[in-house]
Amino acid sequence: MKKRIFALVFAITLMATSVFPVRALENPAILSDLPVEEQLEFLQEQGIEVPPENVRFVTGLIPRFETDPDFFPYGISNPGTRELAARVEDAVNRYYQRDSRPRPQAAVAL
Repeated sequence: MKKRIFALVFAITLMATSVFPVRALENPAILSDLPVEEQLEFLQEQGIEVPPENVRFVTGLIPRFETDPDFFPYGISNPGTRELAARVEDAVNRYYQRDSRPRPQAAVAL
């Protein structure tokens, strides 16, 4: 009986140690929990250059995109800032291996 219990505990331990490291490699950390420098480094690796005046804006968007993939700050009127936000959203979705959702085009004033 003791041998069966030991074998069961051993098997469960073996399975747990073989499964959990794989999950840890898929997403090594919560992006918004990383220091700002590492968040900016991640974005730079994704081809996104964040101007110094937009660092606070971008690092504020990351946790919003993490928790709500449908969130997008449509109130942005500056086309460059709007494009930056869209690129950050796409990068966060890629990090979490989620599909990017299509966004409606900005309304054009006539």
